[in-house]
Amino acid sequence: ESLLGKPVTPLSIKSEGGGVVINQKKQMAEYLRTGVASLTYSPQYVISSNGTLTISGFPPMDIVKAMERASLLEGVKTGYESTSLDSGNGTQFTFEFNPRLSKEDARNAALSVVQAFSVVAHFKTNVIVRTVNGTTTRSTSIKSILSNWAKHRIAADKKATAWHIERQKHIVWVTETMILAVDKREVILGLLSKKISDEELDIQLAKALKITLEAAKLILDLKVRRLKALDKAPLVKQLGEQKAYLAVLSKRLKNPVPFLVKQLENFIKDSK
Repeated sequence: ESLLGKPVTPLSIKSEGGGVVINQKKQMAEYLRTGVASLTYSPQYVISSNGTLTISGFPPMDIVKAMERASLLEGVKTGYESTSLDSGNGTQFTFEFNPRLSKEDARNAALSVVQAFSVVAHFKTNVIVRTVNGTTTRSTSIKSILSNWAKHRIAADKKATAWHIERQKHIVWVTETMILAVDKREVILGLLSKKISDEELDIQLAKALKITLEAAKLILDLKVRRLKALDKAPLVKQLGEQKAYLAVLSKRLKNPVPFLVKQLENFIKDSK
């Protein structure tokens, strides 16, 4: 399968000067695996019902010399240029074969002509690596490039997700403390009416509500008017949403792959 989930075969890849690579699944798989491969670029051709071969869309090559080679092949009766205004792929040649050939032999002769107009292209994927010690170039495979990218992307995503989890935990803690403040509002207002220092007030509230000094300070930092205006129902709803998001983040930290795949799918979809 290709990187986008489409089958490798039947495969057709155009070259810059014309010609296509057709049905070379093994070679393409080898290229993806190792980064090195040889692919054969062939012209486009049609064999008519009477055995005549029409050939066009040539890969980058010396077509004059290829024409000379093809005309000398066994079974070829004649070969000539048949380019016309209707020839959509530029230069076009037509070949006729010895009428004494069997249908199978005539087809094999036609394929030999096609082979004469084919070229082999060699591919190698190089990666430039930049470090503090300088720049180096090395051969690698597409699979290796994607694998390394995925590892770095997953590591970065886990680090970012871990940070968001800690932030979300704090948000949940604040909301839970606000809900507690609503439930214990009378106790808090009673302590606020006492003429004691802020430090002593923090200690007494923490002891009365069995909470940390940090939570006590958070509650006491509220203005009396805001404390009286707190409504529990919206806070409870908000807390549910915050905990649900925290669960999503925890799931993502455990296995970020499905989330990253979804991001890539959306990116590809938006890029079309």
